[in-house]
Amino acid sequence: MTSILMATAIAVVGTLLDSGLMALVTARIERRKNEALEGQQVRQRLRKTALRFANYGSNNGLSGNWHN
Repeated sequence: MTSILMATAIAVVGTLLDSGLMALVTARIERRKNEALEGQQVRQRLRKTALRFANYGSNNGLSGNWHN
């Protein structure tokens, strides 16, 4: 009887550990996906800002052509 209880306890603890590990791995993957998405959004904003300044300069004669 004791060995059955012991085996059951080990199985329950193993299942809990397994599900806990899976939750940690899933959370880490989710966090990395979010970080990648945030990085991509930052790069897009920087690109838009750079293009806006590039267009501003070329539209206002600030593109380096001083001989006009």
